[in-house]
Amino acid sequence: PDFNVEDSVFIIKKIWSTDRLSNKLDFLFICTLYKIVDRAGYSYVLEVLAIWRGLKVFYIDCLRKDLGNLLLG
Repeated sequence: PDFNVEDSVFIIKKIWSTDRLSNKLDFLFICTLYKIVDRAGYSYVLEVLAIWRGLKVFYIDCLRKDLGNLLLG
């Protein structure tokens, strides 16, 4: 997928480990849109909330583009 700076993306959680006994009931992706701020090789820096305790850099496999950004027609 081609991502550009200023695109909106979702974060896919398929690689993250959780405390739940089963992944069936866990969310597959985070339902909040994040804006891409910068590109670092094959990874992207996202604009996240100040209370975010994780990293701001995500590999391309962990991101999905917002369909609202696509031009249809």
